[in-house]
Amino acid sequence: FPVTIIQNWKAELNLTSYPKIYLCKELLTENQMIRLHKTGDCFVNASSGEGWLRPMEEAILYGNPAISGDNGGITDYPISYHKVGSTSVKVTSQPHIPWYRPPMKWKEIDEEGLANMMKRVYSSHRENKDAQNYVIEHFNYQTVGNQMKNRLEEIYKLL
Repeated sequence: FPVTIIQNWKAELNLTSYPKIYLCKELLTENQMIRLHKTGDCFVNASSGEGWLRPMEEAILYGNPAISGDNGGITDYPISYHKVGSTSVKVTSQPHIPWYRPPMKWKEIDEEGLANMMKRVYSSHRENKDAQNYVIEHFNYQTVGNQMKNRLEEIYKLL
């Protein structure tokens, strides 16, 4: 976000201290992600192209609230998008991500909805144990592996 938007949010909140925000626009190593989850208080993924959202699940496992678009995977605090087509952004080629190509279009995040969700999470400081336990129970290797195995067996029976 441009600095002016962040300054406006600070003025609107009218607090004596504000949350620190780390905006990451590049790929992180596994160690950098672990460090991010250990030092952060909340994880926000405003991407419109994710499916599984593994970093979101990892954040929740570290006990951090996770704000993301409803793109699949887990959504602890979901944010909305503008209607596809009304403000869609054309996909540009990504050499390191071969499955995203033009003429695909990204959904565009609702920035006001994202801002409101970030303020809500910051002001609530709620415990995140319910989501943490959900990820542990439903996204462990055994559970996900069984779901994949069962789905592959269903497909095989249709052949």
